[in-house]
Amino acid sequence: MFKKIRFDPDTLTFFMSLPFHLIFVQLEGKFYLTVLQHIYTPSVTIQTKIARSQYCPHIRELFNQTLIAYPIIRRIKYYHLACMKDSNLVCFHDNELFICLCTEEKHANCFHFDFNMTYDCMGSNNCQNGAQCFQDNPTCPTKIMCVCRECFYGTQCQFSTHQFGLSLDAILGYQIRSNLSISRQSIYVKISIIVASIMLLFGLISGILSILTFQSKPCLKVGCGIYLLASSITSILTIICLNFKLWFLILSQMSILTSRSFL
Repeated sequence: MFKKIRFDPDTLTFFMSLPFHLIFVQLEGKFYLTVLQHIYTPSVTIQTKIARSQYCPHIRELFNQTLIAYPIIRRIKYYHLACMKDSNLVCFHDNELFICLCTEEKHANCFHFDFNMTYDCMGSNNCQNGAQCFQDNPTCPTKIMCVCRECFYGTQCQFSTHQFGLSLDAILGYQIRSNLSISRQSIYVKISIIVASIMLLFGLISGILSILTFQSKPCLKVGCGIYLLASSITSILTIICLNFKLWFLILSQMSILTSRSFL
């Protein structure tokens, strides 16, 4: 079971049909214990959020280097000390074999956890550029999702922003929501449209006035007059191309332009 998280929402809803007792969230290599239920209750609504109080620190943040250097068989005997020292600690891990929960009695309840899982969909996936692959079922998957590395995007992480610099696709592309009207788009999209429209209006007025000024015969007799006339025409074409690029990106991301030959 998985679900994509967009940029603007701050909530996410899952429907879980399988029984469970624990839910861990891993963000940028850090673990959070978001749900803990000792007795599974079906058909119940659970609301939770990722907070600092749910953070599961690495043992490096809890023990000194001497204890960490112990072999795992010897070191695990001291894991109870972490729960005893910090009454607010809910969990921790060693990034090797165990994740531990702190019980109400301040004991460490540890269980095995695979920290070296390979997310490649059993070696059968179309994800590109070093992306991780997730599937909804390990034996008979019906959905596959690629999680891209930084600076890559697309359903298969096939696109890169390395060579584009500050392009509209990289800056605004993920802010545009498909199947939503302009009025329901994010504030960033609306501001981009307003700014581009103002630039187009003033650019056209300025460019047209400049062309009317520098197209006179006295101005065309000198090289700077020809340069200023050509610059005025170029500025109009540039601002028109900018607006065309913006609306092309918006309409294609909104799934209004769907022709593959045109795109």
